[in-house]
Amino acid sequence: MTLPTVTPEQMTAWRRAAGLRRVDLARELGVTDSAIRNWEKGRAFRPITQLAIAAYFGRLPDADFMPTPALPPTQPQPAQEAHAQ
Repeated sequence: MTLPTVTPEQMTAWRRAAGLRRVDLARELGVTDSAIRNWEKGRAFRPITQLAIAAYFGRLPDADFMPTPALPPTQPQPAQEAHAQ
């Protein structure tokens, strides 16, 4: 499985396009503004962080990176007859 990659430059561009200051985005994500600054400089910008940023800005691909779970086969349900009395 390959997670989507977000560059620090993309993150900065998305934040600015949304009209958010670093402190605003930090508040929204529940992190410090220094964390936002570090991520935008490429420091400690882990894949899970990139995924969260992409999700926040609505930039996830069509979930092609997510495996499709195997669902158990369904059993046909017997038709229930209405009892009119």
